[in-house]
Amino acid sequence: AQNGGDFRYFQDRRIEFANSDFDVRNRAVISGVWQLPFGQGKRFAGGVSGAMNQVVGGWQVASIASFSNGNWFTISDSNGNFSNSDGQQRPNEVLNPNSTPCQANTFFNTCAFVDPALGSFGNTGRNTVAGPGLYNVDFSVFKEFRTSESTHLEFRSEFFNVLNHANLLPAQTGPQFGIDTTSLGSPEFGFLTAARAPREIQFALKFFF
Repeated sequence: AQNGGDFRYFQDRRIEFANSDFDVRNRAVISGVWQLPFGQGKRFAGGVSGAMNQVVGGWQVASIASFSNGNWFTISDSNGNFSNSDGQQRPNEVLNPNSTPCQANTFFNTCAFVDPALGSFGNTGRNTVAGPGLYNVDFSVFKEFRTSESTHLEFRSEFFNVLNHANLLPAQTGPQFGIDTTSLGSPEFGFLTAARAPREIQFALKFFF
């Protein structure tokens, strides 16, 4: 809902052939679970039993690492309605918007866009600017307590974005939030103004029967 890919000129829809709003070119997810080799019957402390086994045995760790490119965004022009139309107004694209930014701390090359000539819609296509990507690592620790032959208790501690990596966004996600970072003429043009969730930690206790 925030990509800004409305039509410029409804009578010629072919000029809007472009990257889709939800296009993510590359995405990798790596996950693993490791049952630690401690406790009764395991490689280390395999001979323990009773209370000692409850302390050292039954531990597991798991992790999920996600890496992906960002979505694509359409640049609009808020400086004026140069086409005198009810279609979306876009600027002219004069340089590669995904080259090195000309202004510090912007996520695309804002100098790639200028106001179009009067009477034109602007030649910038839909979804020509690549948004910021995702780098996220989740980590969890599980501890199992055997309560009977058929039941057990599991304690879970889960760390989302455990590295507290800042995954910045052009705007807060959701159709209820506006976006000015992709609008030429806005003071926020080109700047990342929001972020995904920081590190979050939760604990849980589960009883299996």
